Amino acid sequence: WRDEVEARMPRIAEVPFDSDRKRMSTIHRTDGTGPEYIAYVKGAPDVMLPLCEAILEDGKPVGLTPARVEHIENIIRDLGQAGLRVLAVAYRHLDWVPEHPTADEIEKELVLIGLIGMTDPARPEVAPAITRARRAGIRTVMITGDYPTTARAIGEQIGLLRPQGHVITGAELNHLSDEDLDAQIDGIDV
Repeated sequence: WRDEVEARMPRIAEVPFDSDRKRMSTIHRTDGTGPEYIAYVKGAPDVMLPLCEAILEDGKPVGLTPARVEHIENIIRDLGQAGLRVLAVAYRHLDWVPEHPTADEIEKELVLIGLIGMTDPARPEVAPAITRARRAGIRTVMITGDYPTTARAIGEQIGLLRPQGHVITGAELNHLSDEDLDAQIDGIDV
């Protein structure tokens, strides 16, 4: 239980969630069975995987080979296509903790623990509201922080994503000129 874990491995510092990094870290004093400190990092899989050098298999870290990365990316895609929000979770042992830990110091050389797929279904009134808005001539666009495949699946589930509609990521949007955005905006639903 949470209280038991916190008593055994108290949180001593954190690097808060940041929407640009898409992840957060907590640092804990360990229970004395290994290195003195451990950092746990959770966040968007697409930003977490490049920070990982190993994956936990059968309780031991093993190298994160290109084949393993491809397998993990396929799982992330499949979970997203099922409409699940996906988080990656990793850890890193630390010999010491900086007074003011930063992402650059903590969030590197990680060992991937696994993925979490969470369901967060749209409220039942969302799909009918989109239909009513469409009938009234109102175009609805969904803005979300979800992984693109998850956003697509949710857009389809609620009837928002049109047959020819597109999903665009924030990174893709940032690289569009005003003219390119103006040319594409009518086709973007999510």
